[in-house]
Amino acid sequence: MAISKIKSRLFVSLLVFAIAISFVHIAEARMTIGDVEKVAQMPEGVFIEGPVFDKEGNLWFVEIGSGWISRITAQGNYEKFYNTGIQWGPNGMQMDRKGRLIICHRQLGIIALDPKTKKVTTIVKNYKGKKFNGPNDLVISSKGFVYFTDPWGTGVHNPTGGVYRVSLKTGKIIQLFNNLAFPNGINLSADEKILYIGECNKNRILKCDLTEDGLLAGSYVMTQFTGGNGPDGMSLDVEGNIYQAHFDSAGVYVVSPMGKVLDFISVPEGTGTTYAIFGGPENKTIYITESWKNIIYKVKVAYPGQLRYHETWK
Repeated sequence: MAISKIKSRLFVSLLVFAIAISFVHIAEARMTIGDVEKVAQMPEGVFIEGPVFDKEGNLWFVEIGSGWISRITAQGNYEKFYNTGIQWGPNGMQMDRKGRLIICHRQLGIIALDPKTKKVTTIVKNYKGKKFNGPNDLVISSKGFVYFTDPWGTGVHNPTGGVYRVSLKTGKIIQLFNNLAFPNGINLSADEKILYIGECNKNRILKCDLTEDGLLAGSYVMTQFTGGNGPDGMSLDVEGNIYQAHFDSAGVYVVSPMGKVLDFISVPEGTGTTYAIFGGPENKTIYITESWKNIIYKVKVAYPGQLRYHETWK
């Protein structure tokens, strides 16, 4: 082959490579705007999880290690609010349209805490008389169904982790899975036709098709990760991209609706990233909980977050 042809092909290859690299940088640049900033740092040992904003701008979260439900007020003050009385009990948390905090509790099942009265109500505490493994995370549909994961004590060695759906109105519960290796984070697509589940101990996201009645129609592996521990809490933006906190990886993956990893948002300190939720001006700020050092971070992103069940004011 002539030297000129070799040089020509080499130039084309380098050009294609350069274009590919530029597209990677464009994709990364469009997901985040600015630097990751520290919002607050709680005392050692509390292991924070389950963040959720209310209408007044308070950021609620659980302190798993101590059993407390706490908040950062709209004015930026850290307040312990309600003690469940059980260490390593409360975990994932959402809010319903009555303003109640709906909480996954390892010992108590799914409970509701009214911030106005501090009254606690049990939504469901077992399945067919059998105690749960330990509920971990949840998402609430527009019809008032709570989808939640039940992983504790399960894993690759014991793939019996469950996923359930319970009605806030009637308390009726349905089992969707009983064979997962520590199902962790969970969320719904905007049209509620797809249920996403982070199967932590297999380090992957499952994409599950739902029927019109919100029941399981089928599932498959959407994204397989490597390294770290596994996927934890997740949120979606209006484009359907998933912001997947990845425990012991020091950050949050941004994954497209087709399962492609678009970006990775690194946090400056700590590796135990447990959740990522939207808030702030125009709902275009991601708030990230890190649980080894108990830090809450924030970073602006390009797209607004998909509204959650209770966020009718946004």
